[in-house]
Amino acid sequence: MESQGFTTNEGTDIVFTCTATGSPSPSISFLFQGQTLTRTDERPMDTTGLPLMDRVSLSSESMNLNTFTGIYEVTRSLTLFDPTEADSATFTCNASTDISVFGERSASVSFNLLVYRKFIRYICKF
Repeated sequence: MESQGFTTNEGTDIVFTCTATGSPSPSISFLFQGQTLTRTDERPMDTTGLPLMDRVSLSSESMNLNTFTGIYEVTRSLTLFDPTEADSATFTCNASTDISVFGERSASVSFNLLVYRKFIRYICKF
């Protein structure tokens, strides 16, 4: 799938939400520069070497079952708080399932985040 592009200003929180459908229910994970985002000691670092997970919140998966079709819809969100230019990178949402009734076992979409530096203009009056 083609990458999506997103832009934001430094300090403006951003939320990425992924929704996947399948049977059995898919599992959703997020990656930063190819590294899975989890709350472990091996945390991905931003480009300045700071732990990215100190500023990231991963929601729990919410799941709905269509009892008529037997298809699950799963949603998960990633929130990046107070992004900086160092967070300009590729994030990926990956949805996968162990078994597939309908053919595909996994799908992913990448999104390129570009964070712009805030410029503050000072006006001095004498």
